[in-house]
This record gives sequence, structure tokens and C-alpha cells, in this order.
Amino acid sequence: TDENDFQVYFGNRVAEHLKSKGKKVIMWNDILKGKGLDGDVTVQRWMDLKNRSTPETNAGRKTIASDFRPYYCDYPYEMYPLKDVYSFDPLKVKGLTEEGRKNIIGVESPVWLEFINTDERLEYLIFPRWFAAADTAWHGGEKDGYPAFKESCSLLCRELRKNNINCAPEKAWAMS
Repeated sequence: TDENDFQVYFGNRVAEHLKSKGKKVIMWNDILKGKGLDGDVTVQRWMDLKNRSTPETNAGRKTIASDFRPYYCDYPYEMYPLKDVYSFDPLKVKGLTEEGRKNIIGVESPVWLEFINTDERLEYLIFPRWFAAADTAWHGGEKDGYPAFKESCSLLCRELRKNNINCAPEKAWAMS
């Protein structure tokens, strides 16, 4: 009936083909603007201003949390501080039920490269943010606290720098 339903129709056709090849399918949450998405499709939640993914997740749809704020790493630390990444709990998204929490199957901290021109800049933006996203994936809400996390980040960054990996300095990521 409209472009959103057509996107679902097309997405379902692609999903059907990929499933016949033994593949699992993940689509960005924008696909939920239409009706009738195959129930086996995992949704990757990135920016969901209309909150379409929460009811789907509560109803059993597997979901990956890659929320634009705070997980996107291609933005400066002034916009998305490390503490925000560390403190974000995808299991506490407004409206998510206990059943919905069981359907959050992971987190992802994306980085888009169209404005990142060097490996050094990429490394600067992702380290130590990826440590914070990984800590959420491993421990959920059961964390040791931000001060202990910052101390661990300092140690990890020191080790990465020994291998010529350009972690952001603490003065950059400690803004909060």
C-alpha cells in the first residue's frame, strides 16, 4: 500500500531466500514502519523515535541494541562521552517488559567511516568506547561502577598503545 509495506514485502522475500541458504537475517529497525515482517527476522535497533521496536521485542522478536545515542562511535567524545556508553543499559529501555529483555540478544557499537580518514582517527574514536559496550554485553546492569571501569580502561589503553593503537587519551574520554 505504500513504500514502508513494500520495504517489508521486499525484506521478507530477501529473508526467505537467505533462510533457504541457512542464514539468519538482521534488518535495521526502520523496516518496522511497514506491516507483516517475518517473525524470524532479527531487528537492529538504532534510532527508533516512534518506538516501534519495543513492542516487537516484547512480543518475541530478537533485537540487537545499537542505539544511536550513545553507541555510535563516529561522533566526538564531547557529544557521546565514554560515561554515557558505559551507563547505557539496553535492558532498561522505556516500555521493555521482562519478556522483551530476554529478546535483546546483544549490543553493537557502530562506527561509520565516511568522515574518518585515517586508522588513527578510527582507533581514537572506538577505544575505549568499545570497552564500555563490551562491558554492557558481558555484564548488563551488574557492573562494578564507572570509577573502576575508568581505571580498567586506563590499563587497557596503555597496553593498546604499546602495540601502536591510538586510544583516545583520558582527558578526551573522561569528559562527564
